[in-house]
Amino acid sequence: MQNVGSLDKKIRIAIGLILILIGIFKKKWVLVLGVLFLLSALLRFCVLYIPLKINTMD
Repeated sequence: MQNVGSLDKKIRIAIGLILILIGIFKKKWVLVLGVLFLLSALLRFCVLYIPLKINTMD
């Protein structure tokens, strides 16, 4: 089941890459958060969208 649309995916990739870069040089937990954003973008699935009943698919 996919619930992340194309615009949402692009935003998540951008945020994920920025957080990964920050995490490399600053705090490691930010890196983990960036990886989670990137994974949710690549899998096109967000766990938090289920209880909120959000679906951004095109």
